[in-house]
Amino acid sequence: MKKQVVINGSGIRYDDGHEVASIDAAVSAKIETPRGGTYEVTLPDGSRVKLNAGTILSYPTQFAKDKREVSLQGEAFFEVAKRKDQPFIVHTKNQQVQVLGTQFNINAYPTSTQIKTTLLEGRVQVKELIKGHKVNLLPGNQAVNTGTQLIKQSVNVQQEIAWVYGKFNFDGKSLRQVMDELSQWYAVDVVYKGDVPDVSFFGGTFRTSKLSTILKILKDQDLSYHLTDDGKLIIEHSNPKTQKGGQ
Repeated sequence: MKKQVVINGSGIRYDDGHEVASIDAAVSAKIETPRGGTYEVTLPDGSRVKLNAGTILSYPTQFAKDKREVSLQGEAFFEVAKRKDQPFIVHTKNQQVQVLGTQFNINAYPTSTQIKTTLLEGRVQVKELIKGHKVNLLPGNQAVNTGTQLIKQSVNVQQEIAWVYGKFNFDGKSLRQVMDELSQWYAVDVVYKGDVPDVSFFGGTFRTSKLSTILKILKDQDLSYHLTDDGKLIIEHSNPKTQKGGQ
């Protein structure tokens, strides 16, 4: 499910003109994507934001003259309209990202222990708010905020934004990272039963794939799974007794 949403001074509308909500006298609003869906949002300044599944974007209905500020929970890809005298600021938990005009991705789901900011174009400044540390990113750089430290590293940008193009990329990701992505997209709650190793995965697939097809990768890691009637995905080690005896 994908929808395009346009925000202007009169309200929030889909690109076909259908009204999502009126903002009349409101000074702030928010858009929330469901699990399993994405939204493409055009903000009042012309900036475009693509929201991943299970994401909340909060924003003022009219930007201030000296700055443009939004708040994010979840993951979003930003294409910020260039305005030299009106910086664009994205607030997430314990962090803020400031730009003038650029393309970047922020992954800040509340279930994750890290906030990842990846730059594709332009330049951004990332500031963590606990100790006040800052890093400046150039294209191909990623800032990782662990809550206790802020580090900068070089990454494969296309891997980081695979979701923007309707894909999963699992290269180098742990079991829990992969399952967090699948949980958001397929609207299932993941439960780990017993001592489940946090193995790493490689490869990827399209988001149009059936969940059952993707979950076959678990068998290659000696993991078993089953889906319950109430939407829970139970994951456990296929041979827990063998694993325990080998430790």
